[in-house]
Amino acid sequence: MNVYNSTGTWPIQQSLTEQKQKSGLFTCSAEFLRPVGNTDLPAVIQTSIGPVDVWPEPTVSVGTDGFERINATGYGVWDSSLVEEVRSFTPGIIELTAQSFILKADPDNPTQAADPLERSDEQTYTRKIYVVLETSFIRKIGDAIPATPALRILDYNNTDITNKIYNVYFDLSGELQYFDYDQGVTESSILRRTIISHVKVNTYGTIKEIETSFELVLDVINFGTWSRLIAT
Repeated sequence: MNVYNSTGTWPIQQSLTEQKQKSGLFTCSAEFLRPVGNTDLPAVIQTSIGPVDVWPEPTVSVGTDGFERINATGYGVWDSSLVEEVRSFTPGIIELTAQSFILKADPDNPTQAADPLERSDEQTYTRKIYVVLETSFIRKIGDAIPATPALRILDYNNTDITNKIYNVYFDLSGELQYFDYDQGVTESSILRRTIISHVKVNTYGTIKEIETSFELVLDVINFGTWSRLIAT
């Protein structure tokens, strides 16, 4: 025969398991006890950070000892200033390109290009450089998208080349040294954009947690057009 205080406050919290996550999210689970016939459910779980709202609806199981056991979970915030970030890497390609052509000179003025311009020997120079691009996965409390992180570009020797300057003569084609750039440049940094590739807001009752993924997109480095004047 089970004896209990019928005037007591039910349900009674019997156990607690809690976890503090790196994003600042606090999760917990608890078991409560109430006598058979009592219909009260717990609204909060008492934890090390204070009372945490129960969410979602708890489950109830009936024992053979005259009591019912209630399993409840809850979510809270143990540190709203935290930001959990995981960096990883993905393969990428830097593509260099330039165009060149020869202009035919004006017979009456050999130092000037003919009008209309006569172009020949048109070529496109390209080169692909295989690299590693850094990505970022960020998780934090709230539903505001976090600030865009600074991501790196590495070569296959694990050297940071994010701010490397490429030179058309040395990095693309030595043949272009015989041409003058018409509408082009001799040097260029890596052209890149940081984009958001994933956004998800997790909702746990009144608590919101956002997770966001950032990655780099590389644009083609175009050194433009190069031309050389030849006499007719």
